[in-house]
Amino acid sequence: MLNRILLTTAILGAACASLFAQGTFQPRDSDEEQAWRLYNQYKESKRIEAPLERQISQLFTQSREGAYGYAAGMGVDLEQDAQARTLRDKLNAERARQDAILTAWERKFYWRYGDLRWSGENIRDAKTNREMDRIEFALTYFPFNYAPPKGSSPFDGSWPITKRQHTDCGYSAESEMAISTDAAGVTRVVNDALGNNKGKVVGRTLSLEYGIVDGIGTGTATFTLSEDGKSFTGTFSSKDGHRGNWSGKR
Repeated sequence: MLNRILLTTAILGAACASLFAQGTFQPRDSDEEQAWRLYNQYKESKRIEAPLERQISQLFTQSREGAYGYAAGMGVDLEQDAQARTLRDKLNAERARQDAILTAWERKFYWRYGDLRWSGENIRDAKTNREMDRIEFALTYFPFNYAPPKGSSPFDGSWPITKRQHTDCGYSAESEMAISTDAAGVTRVVNDALGNNKGKVVGRTLSLEYGIVDGIGTGTATFTLSEDGKSFTGTFSSKDGHRGNWSGKR
């Protein structure tokens, strides 16, 4: 009987696996592949857990009834009790597996996709008009690593607070910036102090020529973007001797 119960549980787990896999959706990168893998492992474990709980409850009930029934003398209750304990060990193993998966998820993916336990809460996707759980929805529509649209750079956007500190004269000023990159890969900065300018972003570094008059720049600046894309630091230097540091946050 025990073997039949365990086999039933295994079949249920295998049959359900396809129900919560990402289907035709392709993860965008290796980080998302890991997130989907943890998500699927957690869903699989939760699906195995539910029938185990029911079977354990049923066996304990039958064991108690058998102890007072006609088969009590044959020890039927002891056999069922042993089967229930074996299933209990399997249930505890699944819950330990879930704890390990949750720990791995929280360490890397919680900040982006939320609590993995939310996979038990369903919502309706307005785009496809189908029901999916909250984590599947987040994994499908929210990239783990932001990729700027083609023709843009990671610097692009509004920088409400930037600070320019001159090392040549001690002058400092705060100002706003707006950075944009066109389809040709030319980056421009809207800022009064920089005048007409153009630059290029390579990796996380923006190299800028500013104060351009008749095609000739009067200064250069180099900005380096932080890993999270929320700040930059850099230097500037002009032909008239002004130089210093420039930083920004958004």
